[in-house]
Amino acid sequence: MVRPMRNFFVASLVSVVAATVVLAAVYRHIATSQLLELGESNNVALAQIFSNSIWPQYRSFQEAAGRVDADTLRAHPDIAKLRTTVLDVMRNTHVVKVKLYETDGYTLFSTDPAQIGKDYKDNPGFISAMKGEPVSELTHRDKFSAFDKELENRDVLSSYVPLRPSAEAPVGGVLEIYTDVTDLLKRIDKEERRVILSAIAVLAILFIALFFIARHIDAIVRRKYAVILATAGRPGVDFIFPKD
Repeated sequence: MVRPMRNFFVASLVSVVAATVVLAAVYRHIATSQLLELGESNNVALAQIFSNSIWPQYRSFQEAAGRVDADTLRAHPDIAKLRTTVLDVMRNTHVVKVKLYETDGYTLFSTDPAQIGKDYKDNPGFISAMKGEPVSELTHRDKFSAFDKELENRDVLSSYVPLRPSAEAPVGGVLEIYTDVTDLLKRIDKEERRVILSAIAVLAILFIALFFIARHIDAIVRRKYAVILATAGRPGVDFIFPKD
């Protein structure tokens, strides 16, 4: 193969591969960002439902519970009632865990009893929610303790949502909601593969077309170069386009 054509072939192939990788990365970034945005909006809506329908019943409990230690808090009868109510409200949703924090970061309630009474005041998500800004994080968990069972190999979106009766009212607590987005990410992976395969097909067609165009142009240039050499009475030396 003529060296310029070989260089064109290699450069084009590298460009096709690079374009495919970049396209896949861009698609993944956009899809994941949209998932985070949609998931956070959904969690904020669920937190509002919690705030409107559940929490008013336990406001007095919140005021009193902060004065007891973690063991006493876990054994408090209102904790069991709150857990039952939360399970009923979140049934048939993708929510897998709910945690409620006091304004000082104290974990007043969690569907995972072991986390009740822990201090999360230095958690960045909690700090952001206390400033009135919901924040979410997407993580993969090998094991995850859900409401009544342990899940394995799940992708979880956790959102810290400020709790307040109105937009102008001060933040009275923070609700952390965990939702299982494993199926959504699988769909993104599936769509990503389709995008990659489509991109490869389109770029491959473009690459083949350009390759044959380049070969055609190279042949024309060689013929004209040979004619020029013959007209000048010089031997046809492969000078500009040396062969391997």
